Amino acid sequence: MDQWTIVINDDEKKEKALIKIRKSDSELIECDVELAPVSNKDGLSKDIIVSWKMYNGFSANKTFWTDSNSLAMIKRKVSDLKNMVETIAGSYYPVTSAIAMRNINSTT
Repeated sequence: MDQWTIVINDDEKKEKALIKIRKSDSELIECDVELAPVSNKDGLSKDIIVSWKMYNGFSANKTFWTDSNSLAMIKRKVSDLKNMVETIAGSYYPVTSAIAMRNINSTT
């Protein structure tokens, strides 16, 4: 098993993040994102977004699964954003427990 740890530390905003990426002997990659408290001194609410980009021919065919309550994985499909203003909010899903994608180009 390989593990990489990324530490993000913004002293100016007093914000910290810890990202742990683990790859096992199988094709499974596990990522944990831990955030220190996010400042709300400005009185504004915050939405935390983690964006990932996959390389080396990885394709999920715009399909993924999310779990926000540890009860069941729900299949999701990314829609083509023809009108960004109307559909951008519908393209965000709560993921407090897990998210999964499968590479359709994998031979296993």
